[in-house]
Amino acid sequence: MGDIKVTSSYKIMKALGKYKVNVPTGEFYKSGVKKGKEKYKKEWCEDGVKGTLDWAIQLNYYRILLEQQGLSVTKMVIQAMCRDNNLRIASERGIDQAIYLLPIHPIRDQWIQRYMRYKAKALQVALETRTLPSVCRAKERWNNRKCLDYCNVVGHCPYGNRLKVATEKPLQVVS
Repeated sequence: MGDIKVTSSYKIMKALGKYKVNVPTGEFYKSGVKKGKEKYKKEWCEDGVKGTLDWAIQLNYYRILLEQQGLSVTKMVIQAMCRDNNLRIASERGIDQAIYLLPIHPIRDQWIQRYMRYKAKALQVALETRTLPSVCRAKERWNNRKCLDYCNVVGHCPYGNRLKVATEKPLQVVS
């Protein structure tokens, strides 16, 4: 079972667990401000899938729903399509393919169900009391990017509205 995501090279880099580390070269600077200090070069390291909790919650919930219908799910994967794969920034991040298949690990059913109940209850209370639920956590807001570019209810959210106003550029009057 899987899902397709069109995402940035940054998200894919994080999802692959890629990062750069300084590795000593064995050489030393011979002049300048760094004279006598050891030289380093950057090398890529990968240590497994990270930064995919939102995807993992989604796919694990789908898995639970499929299993409740009697279907067996043995593997979960995200097909991540890199929207900036032809740009320099992607290659600087070590992303050299247009598409990556990212394995998603199972999360305990109990945790997923408790999370979904919490979210459903917050929505139900908001609808019944005609009040807004609390502001999404920073991680859920993708550090405000979701609010600014992707949220369907941003016009009804005081936080989202303040964010939009704060980031809008004022109109310049041409004389």
